Amino acid sequence: MGRISSCMDNQGWTAFVQADMNDIDRRCDAYLSWLDAKRRDREPVLRQFAAASAAAHSILTVSGAGTDSLNIVSTAFGLAAASYANWNSRLLLEVNQSTVQNLIYSRQTDFRNAIAKEAVQDRPRAIYLLRNYIRICLPITIETDINTSITLVQRGDPMDAKKNPVVQTAALQIDVYKPTPSTPPPVAFIFNPTPGTVEETLSFQNGIKIQKAICTKADGNFGPPDSETRKNLQEFKAGFHMKKLDTQKGVITSGIERSQALRAVRLAPNCKKAKFASAYEVGAFTKLGDAGIRKMLTDSLAKVSGDEKADATALATKLKSAKAPAGYYVVSDDIRDAIGILRKQFKEKEGRTIDYEFLDKLFKDTELPVPAAVTQPVVSPQVQPATPPASSTASCKAHDPACKPGQASPEKK
Repeated sequence: MGRISSCMDNQGWTAFVQADMNDIDRRCDAYLSWLDAKRRDREPVLRQFAAASAAAHSILTVSGAGTDSLNIVSTAFGLAAASYANWNSRLLLEVNQSTVQNLIYSRQTDFRNAIAKEAVQDRPRAIYLLRNYIRICLPITIETDINTSITLVQRGDPMDAKKNPVVQTAALQIDVYKPTPSTPPPVAFIFNPTPGTVEETLSFQNGIKIQKAICTKADGNFGPPDSETRKNLQEFKAGFHMKKLDTQKGVITSGIERSQALRAVRLAPNCKKAKFASAYEVGAFTKLGDAGIRKMLTDSLAKVSGDEKADATALATKLKSAKAPAGYYVVSDDIRDAIGILRKQFKEKEGRTIDYEFLDKLFKDTELPVPAAVTQPVVSPQVQPATPPASSTASCKAHDPACKPGQASPEKK
């Protein structure tokens, strides 16, 4: 259903980076607390080894143990103490806790200041920033920073120690990610939004994306109620909810409907390139997805009889084994051929497109449950029950035991 990066605008990726940096800070604080606890535990443990060794030596001496036994016990405790000291011998544990803490916090602050004004535009950039930020709190980075700082200070360059961290912040400021004065958006929001709806806060950029996705001229102007954009929005909403056209309005009334429209953008940003025949199809495919459409068509093709049966069986096999398209969605020729065969089977107007009547019969033919967002479908004219006559004797009453099918109820004498 499209790429992850298309589900967020600039503010979305910026917020994503900020949230993950906060999570990294929390984990880094936990790591620093663990380091401090390990450093504090070192001396007490070594003193405990020494005390235990002295106690064992005194007990063995009083009990009359030989010199060899005393030497073995002393050697064992000495080995244990040396092993523990060696195991915890690392620069991070030797340096004062405040030094490590101050170094990391200053590096994190510098990093955040370096990207404070940047609008993160895509996933690769977000991952790059987060990977660099998490490196600040890695043990190898902290130790390298400490060694580098000591070396530069000894050479008489204390300012260079501050200007040359392991994780460079200067490399983060890439001009290509900064907005340029030559390409500002024409306006902040779309033209002619419907008053009192979320359209008033719909960005110009997202408005153009939605227009492209629903087969409309992308100019950021949604226009009056009879404009092309409004008509196609009405079709899109009808297709998404699988309802008749006259049940919908060509207005994005809520945040949910805006999300539905942007979902279509993620499926196929360009209606023509995706080979959609109408905005109604865009809505239906957005709602059901490629797998859902192919499943319904395959199940219905299996029921085709007559001259079209062989073609229907071959198409069903193709659709069943077809893989989901990589990247943005494109309607395949096999799907179009399947629609054409089923329209004949359903006695619909010939064609290879999806509309309400076709979709309604496809749901009935496959006996699949109608999605929750869809209300009770309108009964097709050919299966509507006849209106019963006003007279109680003109038609057969189902609850009358003396009544036979096709006859009027007998009058009581």
